[in-house]
Amino acid sequence: MASDLALTSEMSGAPALELTRMLWTVTILLAVLTAPTDAHPMLDAITNWVKKAGKTKLGQGIIDNFFTGGQLNSDETTEDPMEFEKQIWLAETGQVKIRKFVLSQRERGDYILNFRKYYKCISEKRRAKQTVQSTALVIKAGATISAHCPVCQYPNRGDASIWRRMLSKQTVTEDVPVDMDHFIVSPGMKLTLQGALPSDSGIYICQNYFTIHAVYNIDVVPFLHPKTVHGPSAPSGPYPAEPVDLKENNLRIFTDWSQWSSCSRCDRVGKRFRSGMCFVQPLEADKPIRLKPGEESLVAKSALEQFPNGLPCETKLLPSELRELQPVANRRAEREVRFCKVPCPNTRVWIVRDAYGTVREIWKKNNRSIVERLEAPLSSYVRRSTVYTNTGKKIRIVCSGSDHSSVVQWQKSSRLLDPVGYRRETHGRVFIDINKVIHIRKAASQDSGLYTCWQKDNMVASVQLVVEYNIYFKYKEYIVVIGISVLAAAIGLGILCMCAKSCYKRCGGGKKKPKMIIAKT
Repeated sequence: MASDLALTSEMSGAPALELTRMLWTVTILLAVLTAPTDAHPMLDAITNWVKKAGKTKLGQGIIDNFFTGGQLNSDETTEDPMEFEKQIWLAETGQVKIRKFVLSQRERGDYILNFRKYYKCISEKRRAKQTVQSTALVIKAGATISAHCPVCQYPNRGDASIWRRMLSKQTVTEDVPVDMDHFIVSPGMKLTLQGALPSDSGIYICQNYFTIHAVYNIDVVPFLHPKTVHGPSAPSGPYPAEPVDLKENNLRIFTDWSQWSSCSRCDRVGKRFRSGMCFVQPLEADKPIRLKPGEESLVAKSALEQFPNGLPCETKLLPSELRELQPVANRRAEREVRFCKVPCPNTRVWIVRDAYGTVREIWKKNNRSIVERLEAPLSSYVRRSTVYTNTGKKIRIVCSGSDHSSVVQWQKSSRLLDPVGYRRETHGRVFIDINKVIHIRKAASQDSGLYTCWQKDNMVASVQLVVEYNIYFKYKEYIVVIGISVLAAAIGLGILCMCAKSCYKRCGGGKKKPKMIIAKT
């Protein structure tokens, strides 16, 4: 096609120039439409374009015209980030020289570094022939889970990659509602679901433009009854279950373990946990799945082929015949417990009180010099909130913003909350679960205060809890009691009056004396 266009420096005149520009535009559009889905289409089109036209004067002029927005051979600078990215990429590949830019040298260096990372990621995915990642998970309601998306993020296009979902009772997909409390999406496209609910069950999809990179099937169940086990080095069991191979069914049953939780105590011996879920996968991928002797199960094989890492034993994606197999039905989820000891975070703080002595804010003390304070980076953002509730209500306090990879320590005012000791002190009314969520079953006035959670020696979040005495309901109770008392008094007075009247009549009272008639003679 390049020969047909006859791109030579001898071409001149407006008609020839306009015709050439039009033909090149068609060429670019065709290249964009036929570009691979895992690369940026515009950049692939520009690559072919530069190879064909970059060596000619007119071709170089068309390139400049494309970047500068209509002025051939223009020396004007551009501040458009998109135009700058294209020129940076062309400069990176050595095809076009960078002319003049308003951005600083450091910003130009960052742009080039980001593009290098982007194309390195694409090259690695092409070499590895990476396919769509499909994962099935079963979690307990209230737990926290993270889903990763192996996407090559195009520089300065963070909004191009999105998470979508299709809930269990839906037939269409929708955007995942990111609210920073329930769903959180990190810059690396990692989706974190905090405080999972059964209504969150469904299929979660990570896509970049129109390309799907990861699919997660998440089942949130109300209850899980895991079996508590001890590590292999423990003196006594029960110990974690070993993998089981069902050769007659061509199935393998194993336990998939989560990461270890943070230690339940600090500066003292505590406990850490990890959860193990029962999973099923084919023993040999090229052989059929037989749930009954001599009978192949195409449904089970198709479901297991979609999830190469296996399917949870309790997921609804498995056929009922497979879930009812004796070894699968008897395999329970497990919870391994180990002892641990970690240092407590530095919780020296400034306590700010109002005129009435109520704690309003807590600031961590900074013992560094003035020079160190000026040179130190800014601290991470602390999520602050105020929660109002009435006495007797249920409430959950979550450490929003924690990364779930290190120890999380709760503090109320200036007191560290020990999960075991605090539960014993409140007789189980207030407790902290393994996900470091504070549960208050019946809120009381003494629960009011400032709760702060710490991670890696930094304050992550603070919650000001205000428990108000429920005067409205007390007034209703008083009104009911007074009404009942008045009604009882009225009934009693009526009965008393009736009795008095009856007694008065029985005693002869109220009868009229007969008049005496004297006869005249």
